[in-house]
Amino acid sequence: MPFYFLAGFAVELAFKAVILRSGSGEEVLRKLGHRLDDCYLSAQKCGFVPTDKDSTDRMVSGLNRTHRDFSFRYVPDVEVISVIGPGRILLVLAAMLADVENQFDIWQDE
Repeated sequence: MPFYFLAGFAVELAFKAVILRSGSGEEVLRKLGHRLDDCYLSAQKCGFVPTDKDSTDRMVSGLNRTHRDFSFRYVPDVEVISVIGPGRILLVLAAMLADVENQFDIWQDE
């Protein structure tokens, strides 16, 4: 479960890095909260274009609810949570992070 918790934050913070680099302030990030779908849409409005849009869409959709609700931090009282396999998430996440790094100068200090 820690894998999915951390993967959700990797996705969220990558999108928020794009949003910050595009000139938005921290107040915009706070309003987005931990909603991966909204972070993704905002990053796209800032010019982010994933190389593999279909896979990125599926990953964001698959992690969105559990990340937003902190399902992997505070395990709910349910028997089953549907997840995408960790190997698949790693592949898509690696490609998405490379896209962010290639499209935005996220390492440059202001």
